[in-house]
Amino acid sequence: MHEVVVREARMEDEDEVVQVYTGPLAIDEETARKDFRGHMQSNTSKVFVAEMNGKIAGVVTFYWQTWNMIGRIGIIGVLPETQGKGVGKKLVQACKEWCKKIGIRKIYVDTAADNIRAQIFYIKAGFYPEHILKDYYRDGLDGINFAMYLK
Repeated sequence: MHEVVVREARMEDEDEVVQVYTGPLAIDEETARKDFRGHMQSNTSKVFVAEMNGKIAGVVTFYWQTWNMIGRIGIIGVLPETQGKGVGKKLVQACKEWCKKIGIRKIYVDTAADNIRAQIFYIKAGFYPEHILKDYYRDGLDGINFAMYLK
């Protein structure tokens, strides 16, 4: 079994992180680079990467509001060849630990209503469905907003 190591992202991780965005997340390269750089330069954002065998296998972006200390997972993606190996679980755990460290009291994440696999993943990770986001992804495709309170 290969060990999954999660750490804060560095700017030099950009090319590998972009592979996660453009692969399983199907985000175009320009948008991926802009999103990654934006998170890396923000004072209220964090990016964590998961490594397996010295290569980035997954990424999660997280940002928060300081006025109410509520955070949101922006994207979470795991390369197809490393799915089912605990990468996503460890990325969410890194976010939870970071949130507790800085005093975040609640985390949100959303997914499409037709993405059953993601919904199951979030529930297993400790999130609960809080509300429906009507036509969030496009006309006719709702989102489901999941939440987790941190104690």
